[in-house]
Amino acid sequence: MSGLPIRREWIAADDEAGRRALPVTTGVYELADAEGRTVVLGIAGGRSKFGLRSAVVDALSAHPAATTYRYEITTNYMSRVYELECLYAPTVTWNPDSAPVGARKA
Repeated sequence: MSGLPIRREWIAADDEAGRRALPVTTGVYELADAEGRTVVLGIAGGRSKFGLRSAVVDALSAHPAATTYRYEITTNYMSRVYELECLYAPTVTWNPDSAPVGARKA
């Protein structure tokens, strides 16, 4: 998926069923604002307590302007988030709080 955006459909931030359906695994996610602009990229790494489920929920709490999210399951989460950074730069914020210890923070 090199250089391609996440292909999953956007999910409303207030969709409780969508949040409960988030997988407990590693991956990447993006949050978008009401205009559909990606505003935050983040990862659920090996040290994420409940994988994408907790990472996305925590990121949505920290970024109230985000109205939708989508995610991708991948074990290559660090490489994938860097690809997404290149795709969206400079219009997006890297979420360093989602990075594992020792990861690059932009």
